[in-house]
Amino acid sequence: MMDPGINKNFLFCLDLLSLSACPVPGVSFKRASTSPRGIAAPSESGGPKNEMGLTPEQVALVQSSWAKVVSIADAAADLFYEKLFELDPDLRPLFPDDMCEQKEKLMKMISLAVEGLDDLGGLVPKVEDLGRRHAKLYLVTPQMYRTVGAALLDTLEKGLGDGWDEEHKEAWTLVYGVLSKTMIDAAEAENPPAQIAVIGCGWWAQGWHLPHLAANAPRVKIAAIVDSSKTPVSTLSSSPLLSLAELSEKYNCLCFKSVSEMLASPIGPRLDGAIVATSHASHFDVGMSLLNEGIYRRQMAEGDVHRTLSILMEKPMTTNVVEARRLWEMSSQKYPEAAFIINHTASYRPQTHVARNIISSNEIGKIRHISASMNGPLMWLFDDPKNHSWVSKTPWKTGTFPSKEEENAADEKAAMHGNGYAWGQIAHILAWIYQVVGADDVAVPREVYCTMRHAVNTGADVALVAVITCLDGVVFSLTGTALLPGSQYADPPIGKQIRIELYGDSGCLTYGGDDRLPESGRLELRKTAPGKATDGQSKFPCSDRNWSEQLGGELATNLKDGFYFEDGEQSGTGPGSMKAFLDACTTSSSQYFEGKDPSSPADNDSLIGLRTVQIIDCMYRSSISGNVEKIDAEEL
Repeated sequence: MMDPGINKNFLFCLDLLSLSACPVPGVSFKRASTSPRGIAAPSESGGPKNEMGLTPEQVALVQSSWAKVVSIADAAADLFYEKLFELDPDLRPLFPDDMCEQKEKLMKMISLAVEGLDDLGGLVPKVEDLGRRHAKLYLVTPQMYRTVGAALLDTLEKGLGDGWDEEHKEAWTLVYGVLSKTMIDAAEAENPPAQIAVIGCGWWAQGWHLPHLAANAPRVKIAAIVDSSKTPVSTLSSSPLLSLAELSEKYNCLCFKSVSEMLASPIGPRLDGAIVATSHASHFDVGMSLLNEGIYRRQMAEGDVHRTLSILMEKPMTTNVVEARRLWEMSSQKYPEAAFIINHTASYRPQTHVARNIISSNEIGKIRHISASMNGPLMWLFDDPKNHSWVSKTPWKTGTFPSKEEENAADEKAAMHGNGYAWGQIAHILAWIYQVVGADDVAVPREVYCTMRHAVNTGADVALVAVITCLDGVVFSLTGTALLPGSQYADPPIGKQIRIELYGDSGCLTYGGDDRLPESGRLELRKTAPGKATDGQSKFPCSDRNWSEQLGGELATNLKDGFYFEDGEQSGTGPGSMKAFLDACTTSSSQYFEGKDPSSPADNDSLIGLRTVQIIDCMYRSSISGNVEKIDAEEL
């Protein structure tokens, strides 16, 4: 039996399967002359074309061939669904066990569309209404149209046998491509999706960011991808990465070789957000270009209404303190109306929000001491010279592998004081701590003493111990290592061992465990109560209290009592940091189209990013000098 909880998806499929095919970039009822990528242009012979770009002969081909398919309706419907579920097995649960009625409806609906080719004036409004309904009720994505279209064309080819040739393929491809494109355009015109660019198309972008964005359609659209290399490569991927051309085809978007080229193109002014997934040391240049674009839009706008440009930046925000401070100033003071999110996924977990609420409510009093450790099975990453962006102080162009001599010479001139576990992993735990305690006036770092140990093959730091003294008197101890045996990508995976302890003058809050095993830990609160039985007794706030009012519906619903830190799930719509970014993009997009001033200030992680960069940079400097290193007062 079909799950009653998926009735909407089932209804969506009833509609979608009637009028759908591979979306054709640049083609609609009003613009049928543009040839789609990888699809032959309509024949120039055969008489005048209608609004769809079809000649009378092509209309006749489609209608006559469909009449033949109708004569084998049951077999054709079987072929279609077999191919559909082969292409996307996840669609099967959306349909009933008994498919007889569904198959009959499929054939009737396609017949109506084919017959409508003789009356485009009547067909177009129906198709447009269908597209708007799909987007509003069923959250249809362009990829769904593409999958169904592929199944339809495969069915026609098999069903018609020798009666299927290139002319039939050309006509059917154009018909169904234009129909689906018209549906998509109608949906986007009524509910314009937020336009998102992805800058840097390496392993993480292709494995996480791009699939997550695609899963968030139709409320967002991948509008552009940017990478300096036409063929991105990664030492971390078990299979070759897709080229820019392949990504452009897969996600139906434009591709560019630089941020400046993208911003200067027609898509540049229409972007609502950008994800920065380039090398650590290049974040500053990319971020400043995007922030300056946002400021320029505001300056050129009539009144205060303008299209803001939000940013989701991979961690760390940058690897240079001066650059980090400039990004903070630009995003928080000069351009506060757009969101600036750093992709520290642990910081956006519901459990993190609970911890922050406890600290901000003064439940453990003034923070006096912080103790934190983060140990991961990551020697495969930090002791392999091929992983140069993780172990070298010098960023290299994607796909470039310098010699050891070239790398050593460049490292001597690099702005980074080191690279390895601190930049690659400790940034996560520092961001979590400052997300919870607040980065404004609690535990503001003043000086750092740090000792590091380094990998034999790469020289990257793989073990560290640091003591951080803060302006408000907080003493902060921090340790971490990549020496935990195993790998998080092995089978079975080995998780990171994490422990965070926050001590105040009237209690403590602790959180830790194995990040692959939620049952290995939980958020624990202990309060000082001299002379009472409750003195020092453990409480577990994620399960002991109702957080609906403080967290809001969705966060409270997703709150679980266990240890949840980084969110590296590849399936679904993305982690909390992605959701916060896309919420900002869609909100600002709606405000723009409604003629409203952008909300200000928007979510901004840049101060947390600055604190993280200040501490890690000082850790490297202390490790090199062997002395306590101070953070410049101007940097605070």
